[in-house]
Amino acid sequence: MAKVSKKAPTDTKALSAAVEALARVGLHEHQKVRFRREGGGRWIEGAAVALEVDGSLGLRDTRGRRRSIPIDDVEVACRGPRGGRIWVPLIDVAATTEQLGLF
Repeated sequence: MAKVSKKAPTDTKALSAAVEALARVGLHEHQKVRFRREGGGRWIEGAAVALEVDGSLGLRDTRGRRRSIPIDDVEVACRGPRGGRIWVPLIDVAATTEQLGLF
């Protein structure tokens, strides 16, 4: 029996729109992020995939599961002043990357 593989459709407009939406909040595709479940607990790492319609962040965790997490509960991996990895809330990253117009 032949092995059948299914590939996701490659709609370039949809993919570019997802990348642009991530850029608006200061992320790029597959950037390392982490989140906690409600009520605390341990941090779960993942990779940013898209910005959802409701404003939450779509990501994939380390097991490959797709999740939709509110932006308030997400932290982004960044480089600290000495080059080490630090975690910054996504709200702060989104606020600092927005470029305002001059006029």
